[in-house]
Amino acid sequence: MARSLLIFLSSLALAVLVVPVIEHAASTPTPLAPDAGATTTAMGDAHFEERLPDPTDNPARLIMPSIQLDTSVIEVGVTATGEMDVPDGKTKNVGWYRYGTVPGDRGSAVMDAHVYAAFNKLRNVKIGDDIYVVNMRGEKLHFRVTDSRVYEYDKLPLEYIFANSDGRHLNFITCARKFIPSINTYSHRLVVYTELVED
Repeated sequence: MARSLLIFLSSLALAVLVVPVIEHAASTPTPLAPDAGATTTAMGDAHFEERLPDPTDNPARLIMPSIQLDTSVIEVGVTATGEMDVPDGKTKNVGWYRYGTVPGDRGSAVMDAHVYAAFNKLRNVKIGDDIYVVNMRGEKLHFRVTDSRVYEYDKLPLEYIFANSDGRHLNFITCARKFIPSINTYSHRLVVYTELVED
């Protein structure tokens, strides 16, 4: 069943993830991701902060001082087949899943990028490192790394990555380990978990 939760596109080295769309109260309805079985159902039960959406809350830049990363954040949604999209690997852009949590809100915001592009040094981020997100109105949010884990490509804990609502989280995903030609993707995924620092 876990294998069916991930669909790997031949043109991408980073696996795209089948994830639910999390709608904020009073927001314009957004297209739902296709049925992902039990995972979608479980994520749908999670509580997310209800508020009127404010576009100026959306992330504009990501800063990771420990790996000298300071780059633009772009919104990504779902592909035509319903998976989380990823920025073009020819850029240094990081993608924020716009149908999920806004960084700083209660829940789990998620960002991704290719391991050969913006996240080529993500593996060097350590627990305790500071990470900053600058939103559209120039406000800087401070996050701190709480964990860093490598998972087999078909055993990602999607509910924990996308739907953990016990705090204000921001999680980062990229590929890891060895590229496997037979499945046209990497053998593992690196996930870095962070939590908002309430300064």
